Amino acid sequence: MEQMLRDGSYLVENYSQAQFQNLILRLLPQPRLSHPNLFFVKSQKNIGIGQIREIKRFLALKNWQNGRRVVAIADGDNLTIPAQNALLKILEEPGQLTTIVIQTNNSQRLLPTIRSRCQLLRQASQKEDGRRWENFLVEITKSSPRKRLQLIGRAQLELPAPVLLDRLLQASQQLLYRASAAQMPLLQAQTKAIVTSRQMLAANLKAEDAFDWLIMNL
Repeated sequence: MEQMLRDGSYLVENYSQAQFQNLILRLLPQPRLSHPNLFFVKSQKNIGIGQIREIKRFLALKNWQNGRRVVAIADGDNLTIPAQNALLKILEEPGQLTTIVIQTNNSQRLLPTIRSRCQLLRQASQKEDGRRWENFLVEITKSSPRKRLQLIGRAQLELPAPVLLDRLLQASQQLLYRASAAQMPLLQAQTKAIVTSRQMLAANLKAEDAFDWLIMNL
């Protein structure tokens, strides 16, 4: 989704500083924070109306080499109310070849008028992501081998095989941690199967073979 950002205004929620900067850099033809088509409001306790005036001046300039202009505001939760009000017109009509991205940890802290003018890109929190993979693992174990193959195939479109197995192992360990005595044997066997599948992959076995083994042994 990030690589598809084009003209317009965006709120990105639950992005770390590193993830936010990486997103911004990918929007530029040359990945550097000093790029002339980038105006970057760095993290600070209060982002006031003075910074919004600077953004307006930046957007009034001609695009360098007719490239995309990017306005990035880190820690957008720290925008003062006057700054948010001054930003409304810019967000509504950023202009051609212009992308405005505001980082936020909680978009609800911003004015409704700001939220209504921006598309929201929300990254799951670590807790939410963990729950997601726990639910995914439970669904796999309850499914037929054919259905398991389909589910894992879809998941592999999202994550590389080693990362996917790590997510499944973390999920299995969390389920095991909360398991009752009756659930323990099944979850222990499940965790062992995922570990074995990871070892197969580490031994340079093809990913499809490692997952085929896992599917039959969960």
